[in-house]
Amino acid sequence: MEFQGSNTLTSFLKKVLKILLLVMIRGWSKDYGIRAFRIDNEFRDPKFLAEDPYGRKNIWFGSGCPNNPDIRRKTLQQVSEILEKHDVSSILLDGIRFASVGSGIEAFATCFCENCRNKAEEYGYRFEEMKQSVEKMLNAFHDFKQAWEVCKHTVLPQ
Repeated sequence: MEFQGSNTLTSFLKKVLKILLLVMIRGWSKDYGIRAFRIDNEFRDPKFLAEDPYGRKNIWFGSGCPNNPDIRRKTLQQVSEILEKHDVSSILLDGIRFASVGSGIEAFATCFCENCRNKAEEYGYRFEEMKQSVEKMLNAFHDFKQAWEVCKHTVLPQ
């Protein structure tokens, strides 16, 4: 059962865990001679964001659509700069993907931007059919969620 303000709490806990992880990585880096680099791909400009089937651009997980060629180019540029300037044995790229189910059904039901349309058609997928199916799924989910809220407050004991 979800309680009031749980989204805010979840967001706060994610930030705390991210900070703790960075502190641990920095500590390990010093203790074991590991050179750690962080690449931030916070593409919050609307042209980079993942798009839901309704055409809304959203910031789901602090990154943009993985099919966006500008994002790919910028990420590769950052990796190249690290490799040129530093003696590293490996680079971990995290979060360069579409949202997972753990990010919520709305986040998972992306991306339907023009870049994804082109990529889907390149692979022979029926983009409009997929988009309509996801839209129907999300509509059903929202209908169920709305019905659950009504039922929860009227039928279930408090």
